[in-house]
Amino acid sequence: MITIVQQNDKYYEKLSEISTANKLCYAMKHKHVFLNYKQELTADPWYWHNTLGILKAMHDSRTLGDWIFWTDVDSLIMNQNFNVEELTYNVNPDVQIIASMWILPSESNIVIDGHNIKIIRDTCNPDLTTTLKDKDGNRLAAEDLLKYKQYQIHTGNFLIRRSTLAVRLLERIYHDIRFKERPEIIIPGSGDESAYAIYYNNYPNLKKYFSLLHQDIFCTVPKESKQYLNKFNMNRFTPIKEYAEGDFIMHVIGRWDDLTDIADWKLSVLSKWI
Repeated sequence: MITIVQQNDKYYEKLSEISTANKLCYAMKHKHVFLNYKQELTADPWYWHNTLGILKAMHDSRTLGDWIFWTDVDSLIMNQNFNVEELTYNVNPDVQIIASMWILPSESNIVIDGHNIKIIRDTCNPDLTTTLKDKDGNRLAAEDLLKYKQYQIHTGNFLIRRSTLAVRLLERIYHDIRFKERPEIIIPGSGDESAYAIYYNNYPNLKKYFSLLHQDIFCTVPKESKQYLNKFNMNRFTPIKEYAEGDFIMHVIGRWDDLTDIADWKLSVLSKWI
């Protein structure tokens, strides 16, 4: 048994009705606990709501089992037969987080030097708004153009051990004053996802607490999200694949600038799958 946790504010209430029914059905099938928190955003940036929701669940008397599975409200569990708890079997007892890592080409690199976090930029970075070609006339992909890598540990759907150590780890990342004073460090990498990856990549003693999946089963996207990824040339930047039958989770990712109502768009996409 594990506890599945989801959280939403009033803005995503209609979306929550769909995803809650989906995940409650899944939880009942596998005899898991399902908690759906109704929580308005706090003064913290929106990207910390996952971490705060997990910390709330850690202290909730209704939470049962050794692991928490956090799942974003804009995702559906498509393969109801796969028991996500299986990913926790036989893991090293040091592991506190089981998640996917996304590695994307980037024009800058983030390095921790003592207490300072430095952003190192590629001064020779090409203009990616133009189509660049090699000497044979083939279009160059972003990974051929950009010198550095951007790392994100996906927190939209991931597993966290229900332990005091995991609480301390999440609180350390959340309370890191450097991310609050200089949010520009982590915002390009979806905020918290970049913060988690910075800790993983820059503190060798913490790597043992993370188990990164070789295959990203925690996020496939519907064609509508994939179209936006392509529109913004992110198809050359991201390993995220389009949903196919049998995949575990479909996640309507994206906070696209040209959408007037993101919640309504996500609702229209997910409604096609119920």
